[in-house]
Amino acid sequence: MRFNYLRDAPPEVIERLRALCATTQVRGLLSFLATAAGVLVCAGSLEAMHLRAARVALADAQVRLDRSSIAVAALDAQARRLRAWMVLDRRLRDIRTSGAGAAMRLTLLADRLPARMWLTSMATASDGYELDGRALGLAQVGRALDADPAIQLETVHASRGQDTRIVDFQMHVPVPCCR
Repeated sequence: MRFNYLRDAPPEVIERLRALCATTQVRGLLSFLATAAGVLVCAGSLEAMHLRAARVALADAQVRLDRSSIAVAALDAQARRLRAWMVLDRRLRDIRTSGAGAAMRLTLLADRLPARMWLTSMATASDGYELDGRALGLAQVGRALDADPAIQLETVHASRGQDTRIVDFQMHVPVPCCR
């Protein structure tokens, strides 16, 4: 349908629509519908913003929960290791306070060795003790030598186990350090 507003008379359909829109009831209904549509669009926009903010807050909370779970697991592992060390320390102190001379000397020897160094055998020599053991790296053996200059390192070599960082050692500890 072609229509020229300047020269032609309005078509019948357009004329009917204009007449229909001219009534106050239809104008009121149309304004109500326009207002309702505007309110619904605003409410939908606000709801979408709130939903987006809630999703962001949920993602942040999940990240915090994951971090907290990792920290709690690490703390639990540390607590288990600490409890094991406390039990071992209590046992060693019980041995030391039992009154046995050999137990006291063994405890004194253990106190002179660094944390990542352990004995596999101990033999009494005429002037002290011959110790065989393992250490987590040469640095631990060096710390034992630094702690007591009288200790003589006899041999040190890489362990034959799976962990290449572990070294086997033999050392002589004179008696005066353990009295």
